[in-house]
Parts: sequence; C-alpha cells; structure tokens
Amino acid sequence: MKKREGFTILEVLFTIVIMTIALWALSALQASSIGYNYSSHQMTIATILAQDKMEELRNIDWADAQLVDNNAANFTVDQNGDGTPDDFRWTVAVDHTNADGVSGIANPIDENGQAQPANRALGGYSRDWNIADNQPTTYMKTIAIRVRWGAAANKSVIITSVRSQG
Repeated sequence: MKKREGFTILEVLFTIVIMTIALWALSALQASSIGYNYSSHQMTIATILAQDKMEELRNIDWADAQLVDNNAANFTVDQNGDGTPDDFRWTVAVDHTNADGVSGIANPIDENGQAQPANRALGGYSRDWNIADNQPTTYMKTIAIRVRWGAAANKSVIITSVRSQG
C-alpha cells in the first residue's frame, strides 16, 4: 500500500480557525485605524481654522472691532502664581463668534471656513475667540481662539497668542 501525502480534515479545520481569528483581528485593527485617522483629520482642520483666524487677528488694525474685549470676566484668576491671569474661562459668553469676522459667516463653518451647507448632515466647525486687553501687560492683548466640532461640539482646539500694540 502506498503512503498518501496531504492534510487531514482536522489539520485543515484547525488552519481555517486560526486564519479566521487572525483576519478578524486585522479587520478590527483596520476599523480602529480608520477611526483614528478621521479624528486626526478633524483635529488638523480645526487647528488650521484656528491658525487662519489667529493670523488674521494678528494682522488687522489694533482698534478693529474683532480685537475688542467685550467681556472682561472671561479671564480667570492666576493659575500658576506668576501674577498674570492664565487662561480664558470658556463657560462665560465669548467675546466674538465667527460671524464677527471679515466675511461675517455664522457658525457652523465647513473645512474651508465657509458657511456650512444646509443640506449637509450635522457637523461642521464652530469658531469663536476671546480678547483680553492689557494682558499680560499694558499695550498688549491676549488672543485665544477656540474651534469646536463633533457631536454637540464636544471636541475642541484652542490656540493662544499675545499681540502688542504698534
């Protein structure tokens, strides 16, 4: 009798089970990767929208309406003991919303900073900013820009800069 070569049905089934588990794990990893990539994309867009607004605010006239401190209560107490208030309290009404900008576009805005199309699903970005006069010292303004997105605008990017007069 000749010896037959090949795989037994048990070896084939065992291999199929191992391959199925490996492919399932890879598909779960791929799904996570796609989700993280999308979140990263949204954060990048929000950061660009904030940086664009900061660049605009740093290059307009010192007395422009967009640089007026409409609510001095937005600045918090000194957090690190250096004698200067540290951060904006975003729970208080903000000084300016996107509608106060050059183009007067109300929130929400799209990835290009333009008005969010009405037929688009929920989403978009919301951009607002606070100004603090004479912070950290006289003849300076602290500018903080916040861009929010996500369900109920629960994700945000905040950038802060100081501008001097003149």
